[in-house]
Amino acid sequence: MALVSNSQGYNLLSTNEDVSKEEKHETQPTEEMDEETKEKMKLMQDIFHVSKLGLLIPVQDIIDKEGIEVLNQYDKDGHTPIHWAALGGHNHVVRYFTQIKAPLDIIAKNQLGAQPIHWACVNGHVSTVDILLQAGVSIDSVDNKGCTPLIIASQYGRTMLAGFLMGKGARLQIMDKEGDNALMWASFKGKCELTRLLIYSGFNPKQKDNFGQTPLHLASLSGDLLTVQLLCEQ
Repeated sequence: MALVSNSQGYNLLSTNEDVSKEEKHETQPTEEMDEETKEKMKLMQDIFHVSKLGLLIPVQDIIDKEGIEVLNQYDKDGHTPIHWAALGGHNHVVRYFTQIKAPLDIIAKNQLGAQPIHWACVNGHVSTVDILLQAGVSIDSVDNKGCTPLIIASQYGRTMLAGFLMGKGARLQIMDKEGDNALMWASFKGKCELTRLLIYSGFNPKQKDNFGQTPLHLASLSGDLLTVQLLCEQ
């Protein structure tokens, strides 16, 4: 290797051997990129992965190739691609599932036994829930704990969704297996505005669950002062 002096200092002149080494070094990232590309392509063929991300075209490609039965597959936690699309609020994917007559009320294979509509309620996706309801999913679907979409919306403090469900005719009197209704859950979670809405919509603030607890008792457990104050005024 030779050194050449210039006005700014010394520069290295590479020998043929050095050039060969540099070329070899430069090709390695390309090989790594190829591996990365292969991994991405593999993920694009995973129905769970593309459903979680809401990638409609890959979802369509997989179903065209493997058939609609691919949507009946369960992941290690007992959920289907339809559950994941609903949880993410990917309306374009969920709407496509309705068009191909996918089983939109499919039940998770786990202790909770939730349906996709329950998962959509977790994140308060009003439009996704609306798509499922228009496709024929029951507004009062219950999971293995007896929770309806309205109860789950209340558990997660989704006020707008709760109002939407009640406007669509969700039954107010349904209770889960422990005797708790939507108002009791909203009170327990300290969701004051939702609690106010539910009382205004006809829920009884004096009703007791299977353990003799009223919404006020449950609100006291949450420690939310505004919710407790609201219920004390009832």
